[in-house]
Amino acid sequence: MRKRDVREKLQNMLEEQFVQDKDNEWVSVEKININRVDIAIVSEKDENINEIQKRIESYIEEYNINLENYEKMHIGFLNVYTVEEAEFLGIEKPKKRKTTIASFGTIIDENENNVISDREENRHCKVISFYSYKGGVGRTIALMQTANLLALKGKKIALIDLDIEAPSFNEIFSESIQSDKGLINYLYGRLYNLDKIEISSIVSKLSLNVPGDVYIVPTGSINKKYVKMLEALKEKRISENKYIEELIEELYKNYNIDYVLIDSRTGINNWGALAIGEIADEVMLFAYPNEENVKGINLILDMIQDRKKCTVVFSRIADTDEGISKAKELFNKIDIEQEFMGIEYDSSIAVSSKYPIENKLNKFNCISGFILEDEINKSNSKWINDNKETVDKILEYLSEGRNFNNIMTNDEKKFREKSNFIVVKNNKIKLEELINNDEKIVIVNFVNEKIGVYKNTRTFIADILANVLFSYKDNIENDDGIIPSKQVECYLSSLEESLKDDNSESLELIIKNFLVKLEEIKRIQGNLYFVLNIDELINYVKADMEFDYFKLILVTIRALNGLKGVQFKIIFDECQYEHYKEELLKEEKANLLNLSWNVINDDEILVDNIKQILDKTSIYVYENINGKFDLFNLSEYMINDMFALNNRYDTNLVYCKRVDSTKYSKEFANWLSGKMRKKEMLSKKDILDVIREAAKIEIEADRKNKTSIITFESFNEAIERKIKN
Repeated sequence: MRKRDVREKLQNMLEEQFVQDKDNEWVSVEKININRVDIAIVSEKDENINEIQKRIESYIEEYNINLENYEKMHIGFLNVYTVEEAEFLGIEKPKKRKTTIASFGTIIDENENNVISDREENRHCKVISFYSYKGGVGRTIALMQTANLLALKGKKIALIDLDIEAPSFNEIFSESIQSDKGLINYLYGRLYNLDKIEISSIVSKLSLNVPGDVYIVPTGSINKKYVKMLEALKEKRISENKYIEELIEELYKNYNIDYVLIDSRTGINNWGALAIGEIADEVMLFAYPNEENVKGINLILDMIQDRKKCTVVFSRIADTDEGISKAKELFNKIDIEQEFMGIEYDSSIAVSSKYPIENKLNKFNCISGFILEDEINKSNSKWINDNKETVDKILEYLSEGRNFNNIMTNDEKKFREKSNFIVVKNNKIKLEELINNDEKIVIVNFVNEKIGVYKNTRTFIADILANVLFSYKDNIENDDGIIPSKQVECYLSSLEESLKDDNSESLELIIKNFLVKLEEIKRIQGNLYFVLNIDELINYVKADMEFDYFKLILVTIRALNGLKGVQFKIIFDECQYEHYKEELLKEEKANLLNLSWNVINDDEILVDNIKQILDKTSIYVYENINGKFDLFNLSEYMINDMFALNNRYDTNLVYCKRVDSTKYSKEFANWLSGKMRKKEMLSKKDILDVIREAAKIEIEADRKNKTSIITFESFNEAIERKIKN
């Protein structure tokens, strides 16, 4: 238990014992230095002060029992007053006012005394500090690449070099910097009341071919004068007078800045404390994956995590399976609840002399994308609150599963391709839903008596085609005078002549006669799909087979799929697939279409399937409500904003992006994939059923101030309901 927690528990215990009239009675437990606490009690309860002190000491002793002497807490002053005595002496309950953040020590003291920030929340742009406990971890490169990615989204970015003891912007952006003045000149002038430095004289704009803009505030030219000014700067007075906050406000007013990214000073020092403890709204903590960095980042998190939104990024990771695995192992030692965020080492980035590096931006999408998520969530929340009627209609359509029968994954669409003639499915997949209205599925039943002992592919094909015709004539109605059975009998009799000659011409004749007879009894214009179950096929033929029947089946089906207007599919259920899996993947991987999610071992493929369903259900809802892609008549700003920030239309308006939108938590689709697999509910039908149920729950819950139309909580509850039912 932390000392802060001990003091909170002690305060609660004393308040419960002594405070009945909350307007006049109170208890204060205040940290004075690292180990000492002073206690003041104002109460009408009559109790001996010595008895009170004994109870408090007994409680503290339980905490101290396993600690070294230098770590132990002790009581300083203990004062007990009646309400009248306190009023007479002018004693008031201490107000926990925020002090100036000029050091990490101040941050610790504020945390220990539960001091909350009194910084105004009306800042127009978001300030994010990029910090690292150790240098050389790629923090500055990440900052520059992230700025470019945000500018690509149309955002206006300001970069401030607050690494003033070892600045880097001067060299990195030397071609763009237009002045020898910078941040140090600005702060020095403000601190010593010199002539005001115009903001435009310390700001330079990068020349980038992007929709947004990137402005930089370097420290100023590095020379002897710089060193003298740096020594004269007083961090505490800069903090007290909020000079940097005023600079940020001027940047917003002059350049309409959306995001300020601060390159913070490395390590435990006052400038670093100022950057991440006071100025920043959020902190990105960069670390190399080793024990030293892990311990350092954990120390920083212990000091600021309760005050700021923090995200940890492992950088310069060895780009090997072993390197990534080791980084993830170390990341688990970081005292933060978030998913792994990592950037692999790239030597071309490390040795580059010009930034940003446009062909390496994708490595940093995880950072820029996460930064933008808050903006998306705020836009979503506002739209949901302003459009309740439309939101109710969306939930109604989703709860009814409107147009869900039209939802197809990309793999399901591939069923109609001839090359995919080996299909893995389960009983939740209906093949009829995967074809067009003018097409037909025919299940081939092997009931015809065999023509004879199979000697080669030719005789085998002949027998399969005979069973295909028998199966098809059983699937059609005789409504135009043609007698399918007689047509098939004529075909069978023609086989006897064809099979007498063992040559390729006789095989062509067999296939030609099949097509003629098929056309005579065909009832549709579109494709016919003849579906053969692998076990039934093998059981039918193998008693008379004297050669490798499984390979022969595959060769035969491949040959038959050269025919026009028909397709032949061999169907494997999940158990059959596991039995033949090794041979299929070895010989026929290019022709294999896996529609059964239960046998997909690649998590990325599974997650992508789920994302496709989330996308497509969102799009169908939009089409139902206001016509194709009308997007509920959103304002131009909202449409541009959503499309700029989301690559997947605005799926994240309907469904949440993450399980917890306040942090870099697991993405919703990844969570849903893992949850459904664990509950053995892994199919498109199961996902659609859960979406319907979640929409019903959301209607019942009527949640307020949410950032998606269906929340994570509703999905979690929906899965549990489906399991019970």
